[in-house]
Amino acid sequence: MKLKSLNIYYIIGIIPLTVINFILGIKLASNKIWLACIISIIGIAVISGLIKKFMVMPYSVASYGKLIPLSLDLPVESNTLLYTSETMDKYDFLSRTVEIISPIRQNGKFIVAVNPKLLRKYGKNFTKCAVVRELKKYSTASGLKVILGLVIPMEVLASLIMSVFAFHLNLSKYFSGFIINFILPFIVVVIFGFTLYTWNRFVSKQDMKLDRYLLEYFSSSDVAHYVKVMNELQSMDEKDSSKKFNQHYSEERLKNIS
Repeated sequence: MKLKSLNIYYIIGIIPLTVINFILGIKLASNKIWLACIISIIGIAVISGLIKKFMVMPYSVASYGKLIPLSLDLPVESNTLLYTSETMDKYDFLSRTVEIISPIRQNGKFIVAVNPKLLRKYGKNFTKCAVVRELKKYSTASGLKVILGLVIPMEVLASLIMSVFAFHLNLSKYFSGFIINFILPFIVVVIFGFTLYTWNRFVSKQDMKLDRYLLEYFSSSDVAHYVKVMNELQSMDEKDSSKKFNQHYSEERLKNIS
């Protein structure tokens, strides 16, 4: 599989709406110059930070420290170079496993950084599963779809709400007080809840697709082991309620594998 940089799509999908929301925030605060100035400064800092973040994702090559070449016989071909990075194993609670370093412009091969703990603790088959899954996730833009699938609807909803106040739209011309004070807020809450629900279902389907893809190259026991271990790693420092949700989610994925 041939990987292509996806960074520009993050910029196109997130930056314009973020700019619009900050402009609307400035307009809302236009009666208080000091507040408008603060929002402007925060907006410039946030947007600059996001653009810098999207130049190289998830982190710059330098931040990985010393990269050690990794020889791993993968069942798929790709335009990548494998390395291990001890920096990824520095903090257990971050659960960093495999990361594809993606600059906004990539002419040569992509660098894939692997947490050496995977090899030490879980072995080569597990590491191969993790790498192949990450390559497929990146090549199908699954991670991009998941992030934009939540960010864009939330930003659009925020823009619509702020526009009503920023442009002083007189809704009373079109709706009664009951609708404005009760029905419209209720509709906003329903839209918010429905968006979160559909997004969660979408994330679940994306994960299951990737799990099924792994079955083309690995045994069901290997893939099931990968899902169980990843659930344990991601649930390490979570609250009991979150752990129960993740356990249920993990069981759904395991049923999908068997």
